[in-house]
Amino acid sequence: MTSQTPPPVADPRDRPSGAAAEGNGHPEGAARDRIKALIFDFDGVLADTADDIADAANAVLRHYRMPAVPKRDVRRLIGGGAEALIRRLLTDADDQVLGDAAALFKQSYRACYDRQTRLYPGVSETLRGLRAAGMLLAIATNKVEAITDDLTRKLMIHSYFVTIVGPESVTRRKPDPEAIQLILDRLGIAPGHALMVGDTGADIVAGKRAGTFTCGALYGYGTPAEIAAAQPDFAVSFAKQILGLLRVEQPRPIGPSGHEEEVID
Repeated sequence: MTSQTPPPVADPRDRPSGAAAEGNGHPEGAARDRIKALIFDFDGVLADTADDIADAANAVLRHYRMPAVPKRDVRRLIGGGAEALIRRLLTDADDQVLGDAAALFKQSYRACYDRQTRLYPGVSETLRGLRAAGMLLAIATNKVEAITDDLTRKLMIHSYFVTIVGPESVTRRKPDPEAIQLILDRLGIAPGHALMVGDTGADIVAGKRAGTFTCGALYGYGTPAEIAAAQPDFAVSFAKQILGLLRVEQPRPIGPSGHEEEVID
């Protein structure tokens, strides 16, 4: 059995493989003329939320007198929402215990979600560059919308996003395309002009089912093999590579005054 490797960082002017290339009428030409909107997953793509999630998960395990799980191991359990995480932690529990544990996790997480969460390197600059280039930005997440909204404010990236769609706004979670389709409707953008950026196979599959281009974030919580198996059109090893992928200029650095510094050649 041969191992799969994720696609290299690719030039979006090349015809993509997978769902994004199958008869969706994606126009040719420069990427900036085709891709007008980017839809991001939140956890593992924009922000590293794992330490706070691990603290809430271990609060649940303490309640059930179970040993704590190292934070590095919790990172590989993230994805699909609170209920999915609890199912992975309590593999032998019945439905009643799983429901109670999920409720306890949500309560614990509400108390600690902003303590250790931070942006991945280059995320703020990437978002600023994309917005300066006229791109519309949105978030499709399994995290509660109110928490996601608050985190984007505390991390000082809220103003970059047109809309945030969480589990409250849909009936089916990723890999179902419902959240992405709702965002496309809100933005007034055709699927062939959007790029879904995610760190799990579910994100990539959801984008493909919605008809968008897809980009795997290899620095997040999903494994390279999982992302490769979903066959994204592109992949990046760090956030700033998205700017190069779309031929968007990097923004000027922010100076002490809070404004972009003038670059003198």
